[in-house]
Amino acid sequence: MKIADLSAARLQIHLSSEDWWVVPGPTSVTELKPETTPIFLLPILELDHSAAKDALKDGFVDAGLSEDLLLRFPFEEVVTTGRNSFSEQWINLALGQSRELA
Repeated sequence: MKIADLSAARLQIHLSSEDWWVVPGPTSVTELKPETTPIFLLPILELDHSAAKDALKDGFVDAGLSEDLLLRFPFEEVVTTGRNSFSEQWINLALGQSRELA
């Protein structure tokens, strides 16, 4: 089920029937399961944190789902993945998001 189209970050966020976060790509679909590192969600760091949260929250409401699902979105894990990456771009964006999450 499509939740949000974050086109500025080139991401569409879906929720699977098993309640996994899902991002479809051009040739595959990636599910965020407990053992999966959320590297495929790093582009969300390119967005203002509050704008990303609002887009997800609006998507939940539009889909008739509880806004409480927002609490399960792995913002902190994405920031940590960005900070631990070897990319200066993701590190800098993650550091900026860290301030917004604090």
